[in-house]
Amino acid sequence: MVGIFWTWNPVWYVLFFILIAIWLPIFLYRKSWKKKGEWKKQFIFACIGFLVAVTMEGFGVPMDAWHYTGGDWPVVLFVFYFFGGFTGFQIYKFIDERLIK
Repeated sequence: MVGIFWTWNPVWYVLFFILIAIWLPIFLYRKSWKKKGEWKKQFIFACIGFLVAVTMEGFGVPMDAWHYTGGDWPVVLFVFYFFGGFTGFQIYKFIDERLIK
């Protein structure tokens, strides 16, 4: 049975702070807060990434492709996926601005 649960392993905090530790320096280096429309683009990118990840979870967990310690569908997973989208956007834009000209 697949269920959403509110308790999770503390390792998720480590993973979350790793995302923040990657996102924040790139965000500051790129001066993303000064760019018009940047927050909106990040938000849209994060929402799309979130939907893709939730879709994968929706297929993977019921098909027994993977399971999480303590139960499936920890709430922190969704937060992790959303902020993973913010981090992915910053990495993409950093590479786009520096390497692709």
